[in-house]
Amino acid sequence: MIATVANAAWFAGCIPEYLRFRRALSRVREEQEQILHEILRRNRRSEFGRRHGFSSIRAVRDYQERVPLRDYDEYRADVNRIATGEMQVLTEEPVRLFEPTSGSAGAAKWIPYTSSLQNEFQRGIRAWVAGMFLHSPDLLRGPAYWSVSPAEVSGPITPSGIPVR
Repeated sequence: MIATVANAAWFAGCIPEYLRFRRALSRVREEQEQILHEILRRNRRSEFGRRHGFSSIRAVRDYQERVPLRDYDEYRADVNRIATGEMQVLTEEPVRLFEPTSGSAGAAKWIPYTSSLQNEFQRGIRAWVAGMFLHSPDLLRGPAYWSVSPAEVSGPITPSGIPVR
């Protein structure tokens, strides 16, 4: 009974994000452009944003012309600067933690996590969870264990105090 109530509460909390996602499916281009412009606005004063003129980008084509495709190695020096304590290198927002990748090629890559990035992941998870409950209502009826990403474990800390999870 407690599990059902807890699942129902979780489901209810996820519904608004599920509905937002469903509405966005009918206007994918506009939604993606809106997200891009929000990311550019939030990061226009970062070193990376100034270097690429984020404040004057008005269209996707502008972004494509100003921000070339890169592989991780071309970001590694900037990520290392963040790890040593430099602020506003790639983002205006402080980096809360680094998530190491578990890729099979090359050295581990540290993905900088900001609060905004974590919120975006949570929005996606809420939409997904609501969709699962809607399409499989039996999931509401019992206890369950959900693991979406690695459990937080104590890991190394960068010289500036940013955790690596």
